Amino acid sequence: MNYKIDPPQTFCRNCNGSRIYSKQVSANGGHGPVLLPLGFFHGSKFLIRVCSDCGFVDWFVAPDSRDRIKDHFDREL
Repeated sequence: MNYKIDPPQTFCRNCNGSRIYSKQVSANGGHGPVLLPLGFFHGSKFLIRVCSDCGFVDWFVAPDSRDRIKDHFDREL
Protein backbone atom coordinates (compact mmCIF):
# COMPACT_ATOMS: atom_id res chain seq x y z
CA MET A 1 0.00 0.00 0.00
CA ASN A 2 1.35 3.42 -0.91
CA TYR A 3 1.06 6.28 1.51
CA LYS A 4 1.48 10.01 1.34
CA ILE A 5 2.53 12.67 3.81
CA ASP A 6 -0.44 14.37 5.42
CA PRO A 7 -0.64 17.27 4.92
CA PRO A 8 1.31 17.13 1.65
CA GLN A 9 4.56 19.06 1.60
CA THR A 10 4.77 20.92 -1.68
CA PHE A 11 8.13 22.63 -1.21
CA CYS A 12 11.65 21.43 -0.44
CA ARG A 13 12.70 22.30 3.10
CA ASN A 14 16.26 22.83 1.88
CA CYS A 15 15.93 25.14 -1.16
CA ASN A 16 12.18 25.89 -1.19
CA GLY A 17 11.98 24.33 -4.66
CA SER A 18 8.69 22.93 -5.89
CA ARG A 19 9.79 20.02 -8.09
CA ILE A 20 9.39 17.19 -5.56
CA TYR A 21 9.16 13.53 -6.55
CA SER A 22 8.33 10.65 -4.23
CA LYS A 23 8.33 6.88 -4.22
CA GLN A 24 7.60 4.20 -1.66
CA VAL A 25 10.39 1.65 -1.36
CA SER A 26 10.84 -1.55 0.59
CA ALA A 27 14.02 -2.11 2.56
CA ASN A 28 13.86 -5.91 2.46
CA GLY A 29 17.19 -7.66 2.13
CA GLY A 30 20.44 -5.93 1.27
CA HIS A 31 21.10 -2.98 3.56
CA GLY A 32 17.45 -2.54 4.58
CA PRO A 33 17.85 -4.01 8.07
CA VAL A 34 20.76 -1.61 8.66
CA LEU A 35 18.67 1.40 7.63
CA LEU A 36 15.82 0.53 10.00
CA PRO A 37 16.54 -2.49 12.22
CA LEU A 38 13.06 -3.57 13.33
CA GLY A 39 13.57 -7.30 13.46
CA PHE A 40 14.76 -10.02 11.14
CA PHE A 41 11.40 -10.85 9.54
CA HIS A 42 10.00 -7.33 9.38
CA GLY A 43 10.46 -5.59 6.03
CA SER A 44 10.64 -1.85 6.55
CA LYS A 45 9.03 0.50 4.06
CA PHE A 46 9.94 4.11 3.41
CA LEU A 47 8.54 7.03 1.50
CA ILE A 48 11.44 8.80 -0.18
CA ARG A 49 11.00 12.39 -1.37
CA VAL A 50 13.60 13.93 -3.69
CA CYS A 51 13.87 17.56 -4.73
CA SER A 52 14.93 17.70 -8.36
CA ASP A 53 16.03 21.33 -7.91
CA CYS A 54 18.74 20.77 -5.27
CA GLY A 55 18.82 16.96 -4.80
CA PHE A 56 17.77 17.02 -1.14
CA VAL A 57 16.31 13.68 0.02
CA ASP A 58 13.79 13.11 2.83
CA TRP A 59 13.08 9.61 4.18
CA PHE A 60 9.85 8.83 6.03
CA VAL A 61 9.06 5.53 7.74
CA ALA A 62 5.80 3.92 6.60
CA PRO A 63 2.95 3.92 9.16
CA ASP A 64 2.98 0.12 9.57
CA SER A 65 6.65 0.25 10.61
CA ARG A 66 6.34 3.23 12.98
CA ASP A 67 4.64 1.22 15.72
CA ARG A 68 7.69 -1.04 16.02
CA ILE A 69 10.17 1.83 16.41
CA LYS A 70 9.55 2.21 20.17
CA ASP A 71 10.48 -1.47 20.66
CA HIS A 72 13.83 -1.20 18.86
CA PHE A 73 15.07 2.35 19.45
CA ASP A 74 15.82 4.54 22.46
CA ARG A 75 13.62 7.59 22.88
CA GLU A 76 15.43 10.92 22.89
CA LEU A 77 14.59 13.27 25.71
